[in-house]
Amino acid sequence: PGTREAWRTSYAAGVRAFDRALGGFLDTLAVEAIEDDFILIVTSDHGEELVEHGAWGHGDELYEEQLWVPLLIVPPGSPVEGRRVERVVSLIDVMPTLLAMSGIEAPAGIAGQDLGPLLRGGDLEGEARAFASGVKRRPDMKMVRTQAEKLVRDQQPGSVRLFDLSEDPAERHNLAGSDTAGLAQLDALLAQHR
Repeated sequence: PGTREAWRTSYAAGVRAFDRALGGFLDTLAVEAIEDDFILIVTSDHGEELVEHGAWGHGDELYEEQLWVPLLIVPPGSPVEGRRVERVVSLIDVMPTLLAMSGIEAPAGIAGQDLGPLLRGGDLEGEARAFASGVKRRPDMKMVRTQAEKLVRDQQPGSVRLFDLSEDPAERHNLAGSDTAGLAQLDALLAQHR
């Protein structure tokens, strides 16, 4: 107990248990012949740090292991085969996607975007970006992530971290002191989002 291996084993067991439960649910829907009458979305509110950056759990940081969650969307009548979409999207996109799939117009000014074009094999307009904030003990920590870069700004200690995720997916090398152009660009996105 308390070791990284025990924590990872426990986490993996939880994922396997959920997978079995979801599989049973989907089997029941298939037997009842109603699988074409619903929209299935599987996601999570957070990931889990398993000592990748020296801590356990979630809610204390904005590293990828705590932010990157599954998002599985199965439209009605969808073929069993799926495809993986590499584009960065956000959970804030789930509601506008559900509204569009249900034929309901999204309210004016709603945050997020309809992911329907991705589900149909296309792409979305504009640059991919996602935002996060409001961790447990550091609510002033804010994050913006594009397809390849990520900025984490913590107002309390005044720290800033910039990562090139295409070259450094484990977020080990802070480029905030050397990539001033990248920092300025992401800072502008974060300011615009606020």
